Amino acid sequence: MLYVLNIVSSQIRYLVNRKNQNKRNWLLIQLIFLVFFIGLLSSCASKNNHQRDSSTFYQFPEKGKYETSTVEVGGIEYKQLLSGVPGKYGGRLTSSISGNPKTFNPWASTDSTSAEVSGIMFAGLIERDPWTGDIKPNLAKSFEIKDDGKEIIVHLRKGILWSDGKPITAEDVLFTWNTILQDGFERLGAKETIMVDEKFPEIKALDKYTISFKTERVFAPLLSELSYAIAPAHFFRPLLDNVSKQALKENPKATNEEILAKQKQIFSATWGTDLNPKDMIVSGSYRLHAYKFGERIEYEPNPNYFVVDIKKQRLPYIKKYTVLILPDNDLEIFKFLSGEIPILGLDSETLPLIKSLKAKKPFKLYKRGPADTSVFIAFNMSRRGNVSKEVSTWFNNADFRKALSVAIDRQAMIDSIYLGIGSPLCLSTTGNSIYFNKELNKECSANPNLAEAEKILKKAGFTKNKNGLLTDSKGNQVKFRLYTNAGSAFETNSPRELMAVLIKEQWKKLGIEADLKVIEFNNLVVRLMQTGDWETVIMGLTGGDLFEPNNSANFLYSDSRLHLFDQREAGKPITDKRDWEKEIDSLVGEGTKYIEFKKRKKYYHRIQEILWKENPMLYLITPQAILAIQSDNIGNFYPSKLSGPSYNQEQWFFKN
Repeated sequence: MLYVLNIVSSQIRYLVNRKNQNKRNWLLIQLIFLVFFIGLLSSCASKNNHQRDSSTFYQFPEKGKYETSTVEVGGIEYKQLLSGVPGKYGGRLTSSISGNPKTFNPWASTDSTSAEVSGIMFAGLIERDPWTGDIKPNLAKSFEIKDDGKEIIVHLRKGILWSDGKPITAEDVLFTWNTILQDGFERLGAKETIMVDEKFPEIKALDKYTISFKTERVFAPLLSELSYAIAPAHFFRPLLDNVSKQALKENPKATNEEILAKQKQIFSATWGTDLNPKDMIVSGSYRLHAYKFGERIEYEPNPNYFVVDIKKQRLPYIKKYTVLILPDNDLEIFKFLSGEIPILGLDSETLPLIKSLKAKKPFKLYKRGPADTSVFIAFNMSRRGNVSKEVSTWFNNADFRKALSVAIDRQAMIDSIYLGIGSPLCLSTTGNSIYFNKELNKECSANPNLAEAEKILKKAGFTKNKNGLLTDSKGNQVKFRLYTNAGSAFETNSPRELMAVLIKEQWKKLGIEADLKVIEFNNLVVRLMQTGDWETVIMGLTGGDLFEPNNSANFLYSDSRLHLFDQREAGKPITDKRDWEKEIDSLVGEGTKYIEFKKRKKYYHRIQEILWKENPMLYLITPQAILAIQSDNIGNFYPSKLSGPSYNQEQWFFKN
């Protein structure tokens, strides 16, 4: 009950102190008090009623159907969804995110929020079956595998349109792959996941609706990479051509590199958060209608969406889709309890409250399984002056890194931060991937072993001085900065901050002084990706393909953008690869040569073994994905264990 009271108090303070209050704020305050007093009465009643187990979790189904076909209507080859029932049009669907997007340009996004809010508006050539993981056509009507897997022929749906009425053709595919990807306009390192022996695939149009993708050898990930969102060439190409003309007008001697740099700058700034929504041209189920910083994102149906239902009616059914920007967990909870938000992702802070209200509200708790998120500590192992010589020497000592891993109390993190809903992780691959090395991860100890850590450090030449502080063989005290990102303005302690405190205390027992630095996320990204001014950091990576391990190539390759522990300068030859980095580079390449799962698995298991042994990044835990869902009024709601609840959001409709 105290926890609920604290939430109510902090929520009211937030609302009362906001500038420009209005009637909606006071209505929300009344709602908060209403829920609070309902909770008081219900908790009293629950003391005499224990028949219902409020801690029961439902599991997402593992089997289901997602059937599609192609149907021609008025000369247009639509993708038809055969699963589900015909719905009715209308209504508003609401979801939430915790922060503001930085762009609505999916090819320029570098953060998960921007990728999420822009991703709904664009489609790729293929998609994954949400139940089996099999690859199915999307913008493509069909595809063929030729030349023993070295060529893929893609046949586009004829007649499908962009939201502005222009046709989607092979020209859009060529622009996306040969310009945005190959020329490096995208900013997430996707190019690194499709390079074949340092060569980009050969992509050409065979006709207006047929595209050939060729590689010199079998490249297993290529087919799954065809899910990459296609961009409207008729919008972006003239934009880039104008940039080129303007650059040459200003400087007739401008080099190709200078022109390309200006084009990339303009491309990345296009469709930023200051855009006019009418300027966006999309292919996905929804298009942007309005954006209000700090409040909401509003979408409306794409009038030319290429997907129809079993009765050949154009999807989506729901006419208004709003994403609320709610940095405060408390406000998100009350939006959920009031029925405005049907799906709520839970963390360690919100789970206890939601579980306590489960018997009183019409929702279900679902445990999906391991989240596709890994939380880790990275060492800045650069030997090019980014960190001091002493720190670099420590971090490049494998025994030192191993000792620090052994000393971490992963079980305390799981119990105190994630309330037991999680598991220890010591590998670079998350537990939901089919390439996860389960047997190796069994060696990952959840509990710390300080005696073993001290033994390893002593072997590596480290000793404690008379004050109990750890020193190296030259007498230098072992101290360094430990960075992580701060929570939102409404979070006093984010999970990573709490982890950092636990880790700092464990390392202190070894005599190590870790100076904790909690800074704003964007500031941290600048340090990590641009200046290199950091020593250790607690970070997380999310996303990826459960069935395609090569999606991690932009982290694994020693010259890749997300090779966090030792980022090299782009475009310059690498002369300081470690032997195990060379082996990983080779294994990543070898793992793409085979289609068969059993053959590929050994390469990715070996990569996990190397990273487990070398510890350039100390993996900590994998949280469980927990969702609270109230879906009784949503038709065609069929959550999948592999893909979650929202894979067919275009089919959802309100029953009443």
